[in-house]
Amino acid sequence: MCEDWNEGENGFNEKYVEEMEGVVKGGLESEVKDLMEELEDEMKADIWGLYEKGSIG
Repeated sequence: MCEDWNEGENGFNEKYVEEMEGVVKGGLESEVKDLMEELEDEMKADIWGLYEKGSIG
């Protein structure tokens, strides 16, 4: 299902949809990377749980 409200865009064109998916994917990857770096570096959070895997005993 698709709505096409902007005359300058064609939400029904497969190539356009793939291009927009790439834009969104790139933006999300960048945001997640920034968040992970902030959690690890500034907040010293162990988001991967590595302390559990590397602990002795």
